[in-house]
Amino acid sequence: MTPNGISLDMASILGLALESVLYGISLLLFAGTIWVLFTRDSPKRVLACKLVVSLALFALSTAYWIVDVIRCIEGLVLYRDSYLGGPNAFFADRAQWTFAVQNLLYLLQTLVGDGVVIFRCYVAWQSWKVVALPLVLWVIVAATGAGTVYTLIHNKDGENDIFASETGLLITPFLVSSLVANVFSTSLLVYRLWVVGRRAERLMRQSIGYPHRSMIAPLARIFADAGLLYSITLLAVLLTFVTQNQGLYVTLDLIMPIISITFYMVILRVETRTTSGNITRGSGRAPRDSNTTQTLEHRPEGGGSSGKYSSMSTMLTVLFPAS
Repeated sequence: MTPNGISLDMASILGLALESVLYGISLLLFAGTIWVLFTRDSPKRVLACKLVVSLALFALSTAYWIVDVIRCIEGLVLYRDSYLGGPNAFFADRAQWTFAVQNLLYLLQTLVGDGVVIFRCYVAWQSWKVVALPLVLWVIVAATGAGTVYTLIHNKDGENDIFASETGLLITPFLVSSLVANVFSTSLLVYRLWVVGRRAERLMRQSIGYPHRSMIAPLARIFADAGLLYSITLLAVLLTFVTQNQGLYVTLDLIMPIISITFYMVILRVETRTTSGNITRGSGRAPRDSNTTQTLEHRPEGGGSSGKYSSMSTMLTVLFPAS
């Protein structure tokens, strides 16, 4: 099958434009994440882990964006007349250093992003057996990704054979393994939150007349939203590759900042949810002994005004002792 879709120069321009928008959004979310991490009272080990991952994703997505800008400048301005086929020939040349660096950065970003999703699933279940399959898939992603980068760099036969069978044997399992690992881990995580949330809600309703609305449902939606966003983007990458559509390069540019965005989004939304004054939405404050209570308040220690985290935060501590 002959590669189809938009031209390579158009794909590079469109990819950089859309990537820049998403990268700008990720910068704002990164700044918010750093602020949240240093203003919330968290264990040092937890803070260090989240900070390292945040900085790693920021560094990788920033490096990718910078290399992408350089690649576009070289292909469209500096070396546009150096190739017989013009900019299209430049972007099809896998010998360019920018091509190799971009593929390596994408591999590293994928490994970090997938690793975070798998780790969250493990922490929720506290069982290596549950995440055995995602871990195997993660290893496959690492192996096939490294093999793809090596093949694309060292095999100089042909101009633009990223869709050739040789690379397809590596790229297809790379994308499929990453997609399955994310869907599987996210589904198990959301299911765990739902089950434990229902159980805790039932116990609290019996003891203090807690309202019928699930306090853990918003948390489950947060992780589901992040997983869905990443999985849809990854599916778009897979479909463009399988159909040999050169829009693949656009989707690859998009997925880099999206991986960062999903991570920052989870931290910001969870912290906002767990430190808010009200956990459930209602029409007002009902008596404390009422079975129709609509609001669960903070209860400060020693009569102070600051107070501890609400019951959802306690639930987070139970579910995520490492977060």
